[in-house]
Amino acid sequence: MNKLILILCLVFGTSLTIKAQEALNESANDSYALKVEKMLELSGASKNFEVAIETILELQKESYGSILSDEFFDEIEKEIKVVGFEKLVPEFIPLYKRHLTEEDLDGIITFYESDIGKKLNEKTPLIMQEAMHIGAKWGEEIGEVILAKIEGSNEMLFNKEIETDCSKFKNGTFKVTDEFSNIVNIVERKGNIQIEKGNGEPIKFEIIWLNNNRYTLKPLQPLENGMESFMLEVNIYEVIEKGYKFIAKSKGIYLKGEVKEHSKRI
Repeated sequence: MNKLILILCLVFGTSLTIKAQEALNESANDSYALKVEKMLELSGASKNFEVAIETILELQKESYGSILSDEFFDEIEKEIKVVGFEKLVPEFIPLYKRHLTEEDLDGIITFYESDIGKKLNEKTPLIMQEAMHIGAKWGEEIGEVILAKIEGSNEMLFNKEIETDCSKFKNGTFKVTDEFSNIVNIVERKGNIQIEKGNGEPIKFEIIWLNNNRYTLKPLQPLENGMESFMLEVNIYEVIEKGYKFIAKSKGIYLKGEVKEHSKRI
């Protein structure tokens, strides 16, 4: 929840990283503090705060509405509004004081009291609401670019060939750890059979080595999730002390991890 409030404050070019004690040290009758409050009031910051809350939650509903209920988002909105814009204002004062003089505030207030300032105040929530949707769309595009680069990097590792002899990994007992879950499974390899033991019953796989550093795994028994046709292709892209780093691929999904020698047999 603190992260979400921080995002909301960044909309107004402010931050909640200010120490609370700084705000408490400001006098309630300080002319600078009063002018900050007036500036925020004239600029419609409180209304913009409310719009930001509604827009951010709306965007989150678009992303997670299929798995989270409306009641969930309603509860979040209530929690945010308990904080209240009024409670944040005292924390803004030391921030403005570090960057704007009292004369600067006088000029800003004069602007917001003008006709064009009033129009900007009136239109800002609408502009901000539309701008946030544009920003969200742009963010999705950036996310796709980043994902494409990550997949490109994974594809490079998946097709990497190494000269280090990997034959010592064809037989023996090993610990397998994937970087996604950090779950450690113990596997025993002998010939073209690999037996894997985790939290449940041991699973038997057929392991076929395609070349020096590449192999496939196919279960020889039905899996609990019904993935009988599951096939995993694994590429060893780096040999490390007593093991190797691998990247696996199945149905377009990549998984990376490590395999290390294990002295205890299954």
